[in-house]
Amino acid sequence: MSNEEDEPQAVLNYTKEPTPTILLVYRTPYSFYVIIIHSKLPLDENIINIFDLR
Repeated sequence: MSNEEDEPQAVLNYTKEPTPTILLVYRTPYSFYVIIIHSKLPLDENIINIFDLR
């Protein structure tokens, strides 16, 4: 993902060990968002409820 000047807009930093991760892409009528969730604890689909997305 980059802007019109080819500059990166997302910086990802991964650890060496497996980490529970969810990648959420949320679209609105005018834009979209990429949300990356890392956790030390197990994740399930209920994590999305925290964002209260409609």
